Amino acid sequence: MMRLSKIYLKDFVDVLMDIYNKGADYIDIVGERNDVQDIVSIEVRSDYISDRNGLTDEIIEDLL
Repeated sequence: MMRLSKIYLKDFVDVLMDIYNKGADYIDIVGERNDVQDIVSIEVRSDYISDRNGLTDEIIEDLL
């Protein structure tokens, strides 16, 4: 098990909400250990994006 520590919650939640509002239903979370603060990366695969109305190619590209 990998434990990531001291992830700034406000920014993390804001990013998750933005990704969800742009059409993603799923994400992959990738963690990297760091001495000062661990780093979390979020990846969205094209098959994680729902078929919601109003999604432009630009929004989909931004998610990927």
